[in-house]
Amino acid sequence: MKNIIFYILIAAFVLCLHACSDSTSAVEDEENNDETLVDMQPGSGAYSLTGAINRDVTGFADFYYVVEDGIVFLVMYITEESGNYFDLEFTMAYKGSTLPAAGTFKVGQLSGNPEYVYGVFQSLEDESILYCTDWVGADNSSGTLVITEISHESLKGTFEFEAKPSFDNGSTETLTFTNGRFHARVWN
Repeated sequence: MKNIIFYILIAAFVLCLHACSDSTSAVEDEENNDETLVDMQPGSGAYSLTGAINRDVTGFADFYYVVEDGIVFLVMYITEESGNYFDLEFTMAYKGSTLPAAGTFKVGQLSGNPEYVYGVFQSLEDESILYCTDWVGADNSSGTLVITEISHESLKGTFEFEAKPSFDNGSTETLTFTNGRFHARVWN
């Protein structure tokens, strides 16, 4: 349990560093809303939000992974580039020593291999978790994360899932992520 908390804290620290970077625009041609995965620039991600928040989001996409005691932790995040300071993060943990193969993974899954995949939508201003998949109970898959290409330098894919309000955000309305796509680069 201490290892999981340690890696979550590392992820939060990495997000803070990433949010403070002075990078250029992640998606160069924003006029084309039907951008396919092939058109995604390295280091970019996009998705649509409906529910408690309604808007299209583009941002910077990065990932990292660590191996500890036979467990791989893969973290991919999309940080909104519009200055709203929101971040979408996926975390996957599984037994092994290498990156996962391309495939479809259930978001909110808590058993099997991978042992879990969850998504978190949070505010980077105060580091509060606003919405998350149900990762503290039974297997309540709320969507999918599809990895189409993966290497030690980049991660490509799509996603769609539903997130519930966290305990501390005061909302009862869910948040639905659709048309999610990413071409994340390794964070270093």
